[in-house]
Amino acid sequence: MLTLWGIGLFLGLGGCAEQTQDAAGEESRTTEQIPQSTEQMPQDSGQTGAETEQMAPGSGQTGTGTEHAVQSSEGTGVETDGAEDTMEVVLEQALPSVVQIYHETPEGGHTAGSGFIMEMTDDTVYLCTNRHVIAKYDDWDVYFYDGTCVTGSKAGTDDVYDVGVVAVDRTAIPEEVLEKLKTVSYDLASWEELGNAELPVGIVRIGQEGNVLHTLTGSLLRKETEFLWGQGEKETEVRMAVTDGDSGSAVFDENGKLVSMIFGCSQDAGGERDWGVPLRAIML
Repeated sequence: MLTLWGIGLFLGLGGCAEQTQDAAGEESRTTEQIPQSTEQMPQDSGQTGAETEQMAPGSGQTGTGTEHAVQSSEGTGVETDGAEDTMEVVLEQALPSVVQIYHETPEGGHTAGSGFIMEMTDDTVYLCTNRHVIAKYDDWDVYFYDGTCVTGSKAGTDDVYDVGVVAVDRTAIPEEVLEKLKTVSYDLASWEELGNAELPVGIVRIGQEGNVLHTLTGSLLRKETEFLWGQGEKETEVRMAVTDGDSGSAVFDENGKLVSMIFGCSQDAGGERDWGVPLRAIML
């Protein structure tokens, strides 16, 4: 394990993706680094990238040429009966909307992250993940919740928020699998009205065989708060002890609605702080 230190303090492995090195020195996982003070971020942290690719039309992202997102998503999204369901049930029902994104490196290692189905059109399935997860490569193996693997391609990234989009040709997905897949459900208008009260939330991460690697439950602390290591944007703060490989995970509330996307963690005198992309930044 490659441990990073800075300014005498432990660096939170932003995106909290495991970072190991093989004999050739190739990283086996992408890692987002968030320093522990108000100093400038490392150049390779992914928070201050200058490049911006055009996002896929209708993907709901913030890159050049995107369309305005609708205020809510119903129908194929994941929904529950609210308080009657536990977060465990919510996360189980969310499985058809989550993916693993994976790429083998020439040296025999790999880089990987999580993601979720944001939109399904007549010809394309759009997946949302972190920019730092997909930054290095254009083509990706996408694993769905039943273990089905198809090829996806990087469709674009945002230059401010840690958001990236992978596009999958709908015809590449077997029909029997396609019928079971779901987009995430969200309600931007309700999210905008959230106050400062803690909100129960959770994430679920899958492996290449469709197995559940782990689930985490916790709280959304602030839907938007100052983020010292960015470009002046506000981010979502959660408390759930995110860990290796959680980058790009959808954060669901107790009603099965998407409220954020995990991208990193930091460590300060008060302990670990976990960070997500605000829903409005995903949807703009």
